Amino acid sequence: MSFVITRADLLAPTKAQVDSLLPYFRDVLRQALGRVGRRIRLGNVHLVSANRGWWTRSLKEEIYQRGGAAWMVGKANVGKSTLFEAVFPKGRLDTGPLPKSPTSSNLRVAAGDVSDARDAGEASSAGDSWAETGTRESSMLDVGEMLPPLRPELAYPDMPTVSSLPGTTASPIRIPFGRGKGELIDLPGLERSHLDQHVREGQRNSLVMKSRIAPDQKIIKPGQSLLLGGFIRITPKTPDLVFLTANFTPLTDHITSTEKAISVQGQEGTVAVENISVPGTNALVKLAGTFELAHDVTRQRAGPLTRKNAIGLKPDRLPFRVLAFDLLIEGVGWVEISTQVRTKNYPYERRPRALDAFDRLDAAASGGDEEAAHRPALPEVEVFTPEGRFVACRPPMNGYVLNKRRRDKSAPPRRSMKGQKKRAKMLRRQQEAAKLS
Repeated sequence: MSFVITRADLLAPTKAQVDSLLPYFRDVLRQALGRVGRRIRLGNVHLVSANRGWWTRSLKEEIYQRGGAAWMVGKANVGKSTLFEAVFPKGRLDTGPLPKSPTSSNLRVAAGDVSDARDAGEASSAGDSWAETGTRESSMLDVGEMLPPLRPELAYPDMPTVSSLPGTTASPIRIPFGRGKGELIDLPGLERSHLDQHVREGQRNSLVMKSRIAPDQKIIKPGQSLLLGGFIRITPKTPDLVFLTANFTPLTDHITSTEKAISVQGQEGTVAVENISVPGTNALVKLAGTFELAHDVTRQRAGPLTRKNAIGLKPDRLPFRVLAFDLLIEGVGWVEISTQVRTKNYPYERRPRALDAFDRLDAAASGGDEEAAHRPALPEVEVFTPEGRFVACRPPMNGYVLNKRRRDKSAPPRRSMKGQKKRAKMLRRQQEAAKLS
């Protein structure tokens, strides 16, 4: 099984920056797999972009060399059909000798129960020979309603329909390649959450991230909240701290007082902030969870203080810590939330506490975490969504640093204010001298 992360060009502006994120995604995937994650090597994780052509050629060659049946499984509207067209081994119908029949060991099932895919594997397994026309002989096993009949093999076949609308692929699509070497199977998208059902029909396109976002960093002061689309509210729970947010979703963000934010989320007409949810959603709003900023990103966010070619201080010598996490909104994007705290209250830990997911699992299994009683309370934020669903958290990807807007070098430099300040100082002195005289 291979894990393919599509649309990687939405993560960072350059291929080198996206490639640098591969260890991060391996760690996140390992945690998502639970206790078995520590025993998996995960050397088969790919960050690809069909639009930019990042790593699609190597993935295409891997599919061709494996042969057999390659299944593409994933949620709706994640770019499977676009990836299908980019990685299908085209133009290899008349090259090389006729290969042997694909064997059951070539079968690759990307997701789902093994028993559900067993019959499909038999249809693609040993014993089936290919005719020169690219169709199977009459000895082919009957797969029933699981898969449609195999298409005649063509050098450049018609690809699945590419659309921005979810659920375009209504049934499995099988396309053979390599004169019987294998076939690529595109399956219908797995069902997503129903967040779009809480959004007005004319605004549902605003849930789909269509291009890379380089957001501005916004400040949430005590007593304020962040609204996304007017119907998702993020409210800091820890007092006396300032929180920074970077919105990597296509939803419009707005910071206002918590009282006004509750009014907007409640679909009251007293505040001029747009709420894109359908009428009646206010009655379904619930607390989706309280999330801790448990990941220390001081080294990444301290700028030149910890940069090797600048000052180069170690994080444990700084008087502050930067804590963060990414708030995921399913099918939409994420919001990077961070805050700065004093070192004396949050001592530096070389191994961030939240990344030790397996240690916490072991502690929970043994009856508790002895160190938890000695740790300071971490900053927290509360998230309110329709039905109290559709959100989760992960370690921060530091997307704001990767996508930080840079000043245009072709623009003229800012005018120095040194002379202006000097003239203002002389004017104040003249006015004071005139008063004394």
